[in-house]
Amino acid sequence: MGESMRRVAPGPRGLEVLQFLGLGTFENTLHFLRAQARKHGPVTSFRILGRTLYLLDDPELLRQVLVVQQHSFTRPVGTQLLRDITGLNLATTDEPLHRERRRLLQPAFARQAIAAYGGVMAHEARRFAAECFDGQLLDIGAAMARLTLNVASRTLFGGGVDPDAYAMSQALARAMHAVSRVGPILEAVPPSIAGACRRLSFGANVEFRRARTALRASVQRLIERNRGIAETNGGGVLSIVLAASGDDAAVGDELCALLFAGHETTATALTWAWYLLASHPTVEATLHEELDAVLGERDPTVDDIANLPFTTAVFNETLRLYPSAPVFGRRVLEDCELCGYRISGGSGIIISPFVSQRNARYFPAPECFVPARWQQPTWPDFAYVPFGGGARRCIGEPFARMEGVMVLATLARRYRFARIERGRVGIASAMLRPARPIVVRAIARDTSTRRYVSVKGESLTGRAAFRDRQGMAGAAR
Repeated sequence: MGESMRRVAPGPRGLEVLQFLGLGTFENTLHFLRAQARKHGPVTSFRILGRTLYLLDDPELLRQVLVVQQHSFTRPVGTQLLRDITGLNLATTDEPLHRERRRLLQPAFARQAIAAYGGVMAHEARRFAAECFDGQLLDIGAAMARLTLNVASRTLFGGGVDPDAYAMSQALARAMHAVSRVGPILEAVPPSIAGACRRLSFGANVEFRRARTALRASVQRLIERNRGIAETNGGGVLSIVLAASGDDAAVGDELCALLFAGHETTATALTWAWYLLASHPTVEATLHEELDAVLGERDPTVDDIANLPFTTAVFNETLRLYPSAPVFGRRVLEDCELCGYRISGGSGIIISPFVSQRNARYFPAPECFVPARWQQPTWPDFAYVPFGGGARRCIGEPFARMEGVMVLATLARRYRFARIERGRVGIASAMLRPARPIVVRAIARDTSTRRYVSVKGESLTGRAAFRDRQGMAGAAR
């Protein structure tokens, strides 16, 4: 073994490593990871609770783990968290079962199918916009969750919005909240200890057990109610899963994961997009200018997306700052080499798009919300991985991207959403939910005269309409 392979990767030691556990919030874990990556470079190692963890912050290293040497790694212990909630599905299985499940679901996410879902997205976005009114106060996070849930319900089941989809979504959210707090702990201890901790924690967690029971009941009702619709018209993802499996438990497991991924993550991304737009008036102005030029007085269709590059850039930049998968990991199956360091089997790999997508080497002014950077991307592959990468890249990525752009375009054409409260909004959980509700006021736009009409009846015209009266906010906080 060469001298370089004997080197120990730099990183924190002693009590400092306990900050990885979050000390109360997942945001603290993110801050710890980001600080260590900036201090130590592409590979940071630290030992905590008897286990060595490696944080990677380099596109080539991510490519090695996710593609080139992918068979040397497996899903982390924390995957069991999702499995406890949603069962055995595409998000929680290892090879070769994962490959089989992905092949089963792929037709539901083919290009033609995604285009068909675009009609549902456009319809639900128009319906939401029509229900808004000038001066309305909205918890924008709750509003986006409702909108994306309607889209997910209709595309999954091939019919209308199922009343049990809401109960299922709420049960999923409660269960995820109950278990997300122990995620860093499970990754920091050996697998055998992690299993015991998980069973003890969940067995004593009344909130989790109740949420999981409610979730299973909702899933079964959804399957029974929609089986006839799916088999009759062949619509929705449910018809594809039912055709491949007659096992309601297996079907339910896939629906749990798809409903959560298909609505929760997109809703969170859209919530941050409105937050960022409200904090950056010049970006908002450019967005409105594009929508006015391309759409005029009509709402967007799927065919318009290709002609909305800045709207697309707004969503891409939001995902850079607030990625759908802020942290994920791998467990090392056998000794390997990364960046000249020997990585021992059994240790853990941490990949954090939240950290790597704020690397100034690839994204100048990394904390700033700058959609214009997407006009001429210069970063390498795997510098931007909000949906993961390699064989386990999120199958629903095209769905989420289309929905994000469609919703932004439809609503921003008609309204501005001005924040009621200023100041920073923190992160509450591993799903990057805001730490507190983001309350906004809907302000109708008179696109025929390029004016913003305020709730007090006053109009702002020209460039003055595009300036925030409190001054421009520079960084995304």
